[in-house]
Amino acid sequence: MELKEVDGQIETFEMANKKFEMIKQNMPEKYDSKMALKVTQSKIVKMAQKAKLEDKSKALYNLIRDSERAVVKVKNHIYPGSRVYMDDKTYMPSSVFSHIIVKKTPSTIILRDYDE
Repeated sequence: MELKEVDGQIETFEMANKKFEMIKQNMPEKYDSKMALKVTQSKIVKMAQKAKLEDKSKALYNLIRDSERAVVKVKNHIYPGSRVYMDDKTYMPSSVFSHIIVKKTPSTIILRDYDE
């Protein structure tokens, strides 16, 4: 929902910029350059916000996307006593692991290191 709202705000700023251009061409004495600059800056901020929301949306989509093998990426640490549930399989670490990928295959669970 936020992405649609930001898109709407960007469209509003684009329309305002077009109107400022029309005023600048037809009635230069009424043109307010400071206000036009503020509108342009607001549009740039909203476009950056839209890019962040799109990145977040893409990351969430990649998390829930169906795949043949379940994968969990542990970015920091996983400690003994923790559990990772993957469909019908459960992984419980015996020691502290950092930066690992836990993959579920049809028969077992595999651990792999990864670099950031």
